[in-house]
Amino acid sequence: MTAIFGYILAGILSIISGIVALWKYKSFAIQNPEPIEPLDVPQEPQNSPVEPLPEPVKEILMPTNTEKLYALSKSLLGTRLGRDKSIPWGVNCANACTDVLIRAGVKGLPPKGIAGTAALLSFLEDSPEFQEVQEYTPGGVIINATGTGNGRIRGHVGLAGNNSIMSNNSETGKWDTQWNWTRWYNYYEKYGGINTRHFVMK
Repeated sequence: MTAIFGYILAGILSIISGIVALWKYKSFAIQNPEPIEPLDVPQEPQNSPVEPLPEPVKEILMPTNTEKLYALSKSLLGTRLGRDKSIPWGVNCANACTDVLIRAGVKGLPPKGIAGTAALLSFLEDSPEFQEVQEYTPGGVIINATGTGNGRIRGHVGLAGNNSIMSNNSETGKWDTQWNWTRWYNYYEKYGGINTRHFVMK
């Protein structure tokens, strides 16, 4: 009898425990949940005025005096040059060349230019605007002075070009390109024995 009573009591207690647990669960379930803070939305940075990048500086290379002389000489091709009109075409190379130099602004030349290659060589050696170089240079003065060779031929002077030499044509009296470096060297230096000199503007 006691055992039966014990089982009944245990059952009652178990039911009561279940009711209490169910009541606590419902009480928790119906509570208002605490508000959840929203996640921070990343803010886009405000557009600040963008300063333009400075334009790259373009280096402008000014032509050298030698390049200017070359361009001037080339522009005169086909014309008759020479300040001293009393000089015959056949021996007008120095006067024609000094005409180009005067037009280029070279200082120290007489108003009528120089008549002979020997005198022009002396001028180039002494001029502060020229320097002697040891090789053929486009835009430079190339000169084989009369009286410095074996006496077979007269000298000549002109302005060196990229592919030819610009000088006075003894037959036409015009500034042209009848010579190239190979013909010039073979004729004036090898055949005439006249030393070839090269001068460029500083």
